[in-house]
Amino acid sequence: LDLAARFAAEARRLEQEADSEEEAKHYRKIAEAAIKVPAHPAETFYEALCTILFYRECVGSLEGIGISTFGHLDRLLYPLYEADLAAGRITHDEALTLICWLLMCTEVRAEAHRGAGSMSTTIVIGGCDTEGNVIYNPVTDMVLDAVMNMRSTGTKINCRISKNHPEAYLKKIAQVQLEKIPTIMMHNDDVLIPARVRYGQAEEDARLYVGAGCHEILLANTEVCVHADSWINLPGLLLRTLSSENEDISYDALYNRFIRDVKDFHDRIAEARKDGEAHWFEYSPMPLLSGSITGCLEQGMDITEGGAKYNTTMLSMLGTATLIDSLYAVKKLVFEDQRLTLKEYLRILAEDFRNDEPFRQYILNKLPKHGTNDPEVNQFAGKVLEDLSTVSGQTNGRGGKFMPSFYPHYLFHDMGMLTGATPDGRHAGTDLSRGVSASEFIETESVLNLILSMRDIDFTRYAESFCTEITLPLLENDSTGSQVLLGIIQTFLDVEGSSLQMNLLDRGLLLEAQKDPENHRNVTVRVCGYSAAFVWLEEDKQEEIMKRMIR
Repeated sequence: LDLAARFAAEARRLEQEADSEEEAKHYRKIAEAAIKVPAHPAETFYEALCTILFYRECVGSLEGIGISTFGHLDRLLYPLYEADLAAGRITHDEALTLICWLLMCTEVRAEAHRGAGSMSTTIVIGGCDTEGNVIYNPVTDMVLDAVMNMRSTGTKINCRISKNHPEAYLKKIAQVQLEKIPTIMMHNDDVLIPARVRYGQAEEDARLYVGAGCHEILLANTEVCVHADSWINLPGLLLRTLSSENEDISYDALYNRFIRDVKDFHDRIAEARKDGEAHWFEYSPMPLLSGSITGCLEQGMDITEGGAKYNTTMLSMLGTATLIDSLYAVKKLVFEDQRLTLKEYLRILAEDFRNDEPFRQYILNKLPKHGTNDPEVNQFAGKVLEDLSTVSGQTNGRGGKFMPSFYPHYLFHDMGMLTGATPDGRHAGTDLSRGVSASEFIETESVLNLILSMRDIDFTRYAESFCTEITLPLLENDSTGSQVLLGIIQTFLDVEGSSLQMNLLDRGLLLEAQKDPENHRNVTVRVCGYSAAFVWLEEDKQEEIMKRMIR
């Protein structure tokens, strides 16, 4: 509150020095808002935006924690917007300008005109309220219009979608994609809300989840979730399991040993994390943030010692398709067809297929793969991911639980560089698969095959966003392009996927951008959980994005 008073005083000083009445009015408005909020509840659309931004920045500055969201804006702001309109205090265009200014806070800080980094700032729209009523209102459209007006990429727009949302909302999301602004992440309420309920969180709380970074989510006001700092390389663990077994083992025994190895590895990391987190309160208590989280005031406990209603930790696994295809290849080639022994397979992998390229081509071209909508592999994937969902559940340092998750960020590339050749035909030192999508070197006949491949996966077993990543060729911003993207989104909802993001790319355009970056600064790509100007990415990231097929 002292900071808000100082903020108001500075605005008054600038008002006195203003060169025009318009400028003076600008600073006067700031001062009047800072005197009122956040000391008292916001009563206007403008005051609400001031409260959201000012409180977030104060917490980040004073307590050294990154709050990666501006919140569920269309749910929070619409009643105030409606009241302002009725009272004549604001127009649609004035409200739209304010949303643009909010986006600008992230764009300027990230120096989007010459940077390729991510600020981990999200805005959440759509979804539902605590009673489950679908949210789609003029503020929802306003946020998406602001993104298109500014071509904003710094603020991540997390669109909560469901089968109950109107087609107009899904078309609006498609329109942003067709404008070649890949800043949207879609989260499926029909999966993520039941997933949270499955792990013991109240449905009314689960309905208020928000984006919390690149892919991650958490429950607004009630949950403190520690995530995005540890990853488990599943294909790497599989290689360790394979190398430790003898020739007499059965496939079922081998598979069960692998699941146990993942569980043991998860246990070890969880225990280390628990030991460290037990000291969190000693070196970095957060009373200001704790004051806004349900449970802390009631219990007299800081969030760092477990005061929140829900205290969770997500330890992410990655390499989904690489793992599924590798396990399937071992099962088929070693145990069913008996084309070679496990020892021979391991020798070939150790040599990175150098002397066995025909065998590698057989793996690539003759064995079905995840993402191609093969019924047998679909069922196989469902079984593997069901079993992997059981490896978490450990108690963390705040008395809460570890919950199962898959969010890759850019670790699919970084960990791939450190991972040897895998049984799916992947070369050593190359990328692991992204999210739940097919491996990049696997051809798929259509994007629908990729989505339909997920029919046998129960994503409600994963309380965190489990992302389907799709790369498409550029589409015209017309009714045909809109219908294509709408069909993809609706199919994704039909198969009950978890989260979805898209890239619309033209390889030729990206090559031109590499040669002439000065005239291609507006070419934007989705890197992983964030978007960036292509020309400012590191060269290896540029090359990786250009290699992506239809995903």
